[in-house]
Order: sequence, then structure tokens, then C-alpha cells
Amino acid sequence: MPPTEASPCCTRVFVTSLSGCLISVQRRVDDSTSFDRSWAEYAAGFGPGPHSNHWIGLRSLNSLTWPSGRQLRIRMRLWNDMEYWANYSSFSVDSEDNKFQVSISGFSGSSGLGDCMGRCNGMKFSTFDSDNDIYSESCSAKYKGGWWYDACHCTNPNGLYFYSPTALNTAPVFAKSVCWSNPFGYYYSMKEFEMLLL
Repeated sequence: MPPTEASPCCTRVFVTSLSGCLISVQRRVDDSTSFDRSWAEYAAGFGPGPHSNHWIGLRSLNSLTWPSGRQLRIRMRLWNDMEYWANYSSFSVDSEDNKFQVSISGFSGSSGLGDCMGRCNGMKFSTFDSDNDIYSESCSAKYKGGWWYDACHCTNPNGLYFYSPTALNTAPVFAKSVCWSNPFGYYYSMKEFEMLLL
């Protein structure tokens, strides 16, 4: 089924064949779009759009989720085309004045999948030019993406995109990929990764 414009149940956004009527706020499908971006770019949003690589923007996330929260669904596709889902019953992003601090809870997911977003709860967003993590260095500069890093991450959806999941087993790329470490580890890079609001 080809991508279509917003249907009656999704009046403000584009929808995809994979996401149905969910709002796609982040997606990775290849390396054509860099996610190693500035605070201003993460705040405003970037990328070609929901059918390709994109980030909806932290200001949009704030307006869509704050203060009541929304459900968040994360879809991951491995290189063997198996899909895994992580669901969170409550997800909200505070204002720019509070550095887009995230509140997230209520994990459930595919069998064997661990909660990698839980440690983001209460964290402020960080980019290479706005370090708001709790690490002695800049997690964003070190791991090549903007995210709600603590010290530093369990998942790195906005990290570097690699085409081979097995060519990453070298120290220089440890944890820099589009990874979900529980249970896949810090060297496995996802084929696709998408964050969706219900």
C-alpha cells in the first residue's frame, strides 16, 4: 500500500503504510539524512518527511504531548526484516525553557525486548551544542546524535546509520549506531527505526 496523505483519523499528519493513523515523529530508513544536528535544528525539525528520514521537531513534540501526555510506540526493523515493538503508555515533552525534558513511563513490548527508554525519564534533551546530560563529557558529541541522554544511553535512535548490522564490532563505533541495546547490544544498528504517537 503506497503512502497516503492524512486520512480522517489523522487530520494533521502524513501517514505511512506501516504506521497507519499514528503520528510519525522520528524515522530512520537509510543514511541519506544526517541526525548529528544542532539544538536549533532539533527544536524546529528536519528531514524530507514521515515517509523517509525525519525528526518532527521538539517544539512540535511539546505541543502534541504536553502536559497530558500521549502513548508512544517504537517500531524497530532488523536486517532479517523481523520487527519489534516497544510501547509506552505515557510520553510527554516539556517546553524549550525546560530543555524539552521528557517524561516517559508504562513500558510493554515484544517478547524479549527490554525497556531502553526508561532511563531517559526526567532527562533534558542534548545536542552537540547544548549539553544537558549528566555525564562528565557531552554524550551527544560522543555518540553523534541529539537525544535525552543521561550518562549516556540504552538506545540511540538518532545516532549514525550503518548498512551492516555485523560490521560494527570495533571500538570506535561502540554505541554510536541506531541501537537498542536490550537485547541487541551496542554494536547492532537497526535497519529501520520509527517513533510514533498514538
